[in-house]
Amino acid sequence: MRRLSLLALLLLVACDVNPFDEAQQPTVRVDAGDPPVFSWTPAGAQSLRVYQGAGTGDDASDVLVWGVSATDGANGLRGPVTYGVVPAGGELYVPARPLVSGQPYTVVVRRDDPRGTGDGFTNTRNDYSDAETFVP
Repeated sequence: MRRLSLLALLLLVACDVNPFDEAQQPTVRVDAGDPPVFSWTPAGAQSLRVYQGAGTGDDASDVLVWGVSATDGANGLRGPVTYGVVPAGGELYVPARPLVSGQPYTVVVRRDDPRGTGDGFTNTRNDYSDAETFVP
């Protein structure tokens, strides 16, 4: 019983170690030109993914049509980013597929939590991401 109480206390303390910081939450903007251009604030992102459809799917899905990640593992991607063009500070995650005019796509920008640490049970990272659906 004593161990269970200690574990509960540790979990409660861990939850307060890294509170969600609204200032880290990205806001994505899409210029749906040909090709589309993506930008976001605040500056810097860990990854940018474009999915076919009006949902965000998952990275193992065949609806992921393009993706880039920061080479430094942190928020090294800087916008604006043109669809299909790997930006400075980025590396290709999934090669760009042609976009179909008139079909919806969703871009997801994720920021690395600068104050979070750990993995698995000790993870204190917050999820800072935003998605925007667009039609080219």
